[in-house]
Parts: sequence; structure tokens; C-alpha cells
Amino acid sequence: MNYDFRHEAMHVIAEWPVLEQIVRSRSKARRLDSRMVAALYAESSEEWWCQMSDAEHDFAKAAIDAHQTD
Repeated sequence: MNYDFRHEAMHVIAEWPVLEQIVRSRSKARRLDSRMVAALYAESSEEWWCQMSDAEHDFAKAAIDAHQTD
């Protein structure tokens, strides 16, 4: 699947259950830009990764890959 990870792209966290849990533990945001999505996934624990669906895992990896040099 192709995702839009341009810097200005915004992502609804409710679409990604583990991301939503990560964000809720830190803030009340409902949308995040692509760089923040990538950073949160990159910093998340193995426990969070194990809880992700295949689709969210693919989304997380794509976000990290899109912003790995930022």
C-alpha cells in the first residue's frame, strides 16, 4: 500500500490502534504529521511492535523509512 508521508501530511491516529495507545500515553493529539508518526514508531518498544496488526506494522515501517534521515 502507498502512504503519503510528505512532511505536511497529517495522519489520524485512531486509524492505527497501537499508535493511538502510544500517543494517548503522551498527549491528547488526534492527528500527527508524518515526522512525528515516524519518530513515535521508531522509539516504540518491542512490546508495541508485537501488538501491531500486519497493516499497522507495514504503515509504521513505511513511516520510519520515509523519515529515517530527518
